[in-house]
Amino acid sequence: MKCLPRARLHAYKCAVMSDIERQATSSSPTMFSLAILTLLFTVAVNAASHGSISQPLPGTAIAPNHTFAFSYTPMADYSVSTFAYHVWLLDVLNINMSESMTSLFTSGHYFGKFDYPNYPAVPYPTNPAPAQLTMPDFSKNPPAGFAAGESAHDVRMQLLVIEEWGNGTVRRIHACFTRVVLTYASSINIKPAIGHRLQTSSVGIIYNATHVPATSQ
Repeated sequence: MKCLPRARLHAYKCAVMSDIERQATSSSPTMFSLAILTLLFTVAVNAASHGSISQPLPGTAIAPNHTFAFSYTPMADYSVSTFAYHVWLLDVLNINMSESMTSLFTSGHYFGKFDYPNYPAVPYPTNPAPAQLTMPDFSKNPPAGFAAGESAHDVRMQLLVIEEWGNGTVRRIHACFTRVVLTYASSINIKPAIGHRLQTSSVGIIYNATHVPATSQ
């Protein structure tokens, strides 16, 4: 499901809230209930989009030295700060954060650490993520050090984002009408943290594909 841009979402919320107010003074409890459900569903969908990778799509085939679209929506929102996020490409089929770090980070590539404009954490970003990343050629040896590359094709890998974030107060939306008081509260975890909180998101891609399954087209 495609999420609305935040500006359009805010306008949509206001329109729905106005509709709720009209229904609160009408004699149609069914329409009033539907209006409330519409608002809550819209807010929930928008919240679910935070901390997620929208590009590349799952199953995307990427050749060595080719660029591919990259887009990540951080956790940043009202009362939630994004400090930075790190992008990895890992030689694993699936990401299971319950595994030990030794078995998880076997081999792969580090694309870098990026920041995201959000006040007051990062008012002026100095290293935002590019719109495209370049897939490395793992068959080539690194420019220095005791390491060797390996030729490979049709390798299923995971593009992993690890985000550093934090939050403060509970986010709430209040609506008071003649007959009803509606309160929507969204809170991830407002307990103090030792250091930054970590959010992970991953998507499976195919490195150097010679055959792309029909489901990934």
